[in-house]
Amino acid sequence: MSRNLIIRRILTLCACIGFVAGIAAVSNACLTTVSQNDEVEIQAAIDSLPPEGGRVELEQKTYLLSSGINITRDNVHLQGQGRGTNLKLKDKANVDTPLIRIEASNIEISDLAIDGNKANNPLGYGTMMTGVYLVQASDVTLRRLYIQGANWDGVVITGSQDILVEDVHAYNNGTPGEGEANFNISGFESTISKRVTLTRCISESSGRVGYEIEDGAEDILIEDSESISDTSAGFYVHNHEGNPANKRITFQNVSVLNSGGGFSLYGFDGFPTEDVKVINSTSTDSNGGILLNLVTRALIEGNSITVQAGAGTHGIRAIESSEVTIADNTLDIGTGNDIAIAGGDIITGNRAIGAVTRIGPSSGAIVSDNEGWIFINAVSSVEVTNNRGLITLKDASDCTIEENYSTAEITLDSSSYNIIRNNVAGGTDSYGIHEVGNADYNTITGNDVRASIYTPKIVIVGAHTEVYGNIGYPE
Repeated sequence: MSRNLIIRRILTLCACIGFVAGIAAVSNACLTTVSQNDEVEIQAAIDSLPPEGGRVELEQKTYLLSSGINITRDNVHLQGQGRGTNLKLKDKANVDTPLIRIEASNIEISDLAIDGNKANNPLGYGTMMTGVYLVQASDVTLRRLYIQGANWDGVVITGSQDILVEDVHAYNNGTPGEGEANFNISGFESTISKRVTLTRCISESSGRVGYEIEDGAEDILIEDSESISDTSAGFYVHNHEGNPANKRITFQNVSVLNSGGGFSLYGFDGFPTEDVKVINSTSTDSNGGILLNLVTRALIEGNSITVQAGAGTHGIRAIESSEVTIADNTLDIGTGNDIAIAGGDIITGNRAIGAVTRIGPSSGAIVSDNEGWIFINAVSSVEVTNNRGLITLKDASDCTIEENYSTAEITLDSSSYNIIRNNVAGGTDSYGIHEVGNADYNTITGNDVRASIYTPKIVIVGAHTEVYGNIGYPE
């Protein structure tokens, strides 16, 4: 029996049913059930839908594919019966195409598994296989998919708009050492990807990155999603020279567990990533929490960062970034730096456990209502107010240290022209306020240093430093 005859004998319902799901609203003018065992039958079923489109429904079985399926017409819904519907690439297929490629509008792919079978189709065998690839597509929904074993990316969304990815689990895609991710969102030539939402997704055991956003992506929301044991960063934003900047990227209620890093958020010189938010998320990792590099306008709020690593590792770090707000985070990274920023920023309400909030080199930061050691290094014009913990200034000037509470000392190390006012400082093993090095021209007034057991409770080395009106000094 010929393939065309088989297709015609497949169950076909040609009544207009009407179906709405997610972003895509597919009119099921023709519902076709496919039971043959390769991509030719599936492709033929899609191509045979009427002009108004429809749904192609797959049985609960494994379909062995020699190449990919292309959806280049609008209004198509390809639906399986759950993970029991499996589109699997045959051994040694030797193809260089996605298993499902979408270049159309109003498309939904749902309720099936996709297996790139990379153990038997390794990268370099003539294949660069992606699970699902959207290029210049719009109004597409990917829902309840399990995508594994692609030797390149699991899901690619490039130059596409109005995309919803919901309840998709991408597992073990990519090849270690290569440039791929379980989920990738990017621009395509001059076309920017816009309005892409990933919700309740899982990236697990990627060969490199969990979620990657690059080269011209705007209005991206990743929420309620996880990165588990991904080789490199869980969430990675960056762009290459000559490509548009990424803008308005939000990570909300997401988590990173045992991946090679937490959030690595980069721009490019002259093209900073803009308007980034990481909100109410967690990172439990070995190589860093949240890193911002060349980012303009960022909100890092309500997150929990735990990093078991050595000195030099950062819970939250901002480099060459501006207008950064770091608020109400809890950080525990052992002996590294809990927060390190580079100025013009707001740090408030954070709880740093056992390490240090490092400010600088920079100027103009506001640091308030935090708990933990605050280290202000090579900065000017920083306001430090109402914090609880040790405060150290190193090579700092024109800073105001006011109304803080410390059970240890406030140290001015080679720092000058600072105001130290109305603080409570000192403890059982520390001075209250301590100038060292080349510190001078500071004003120290209104502080309560009675808790220090040392004499003197305030140590001055600068010939021009003014000390007056303090409680507990002079003794």
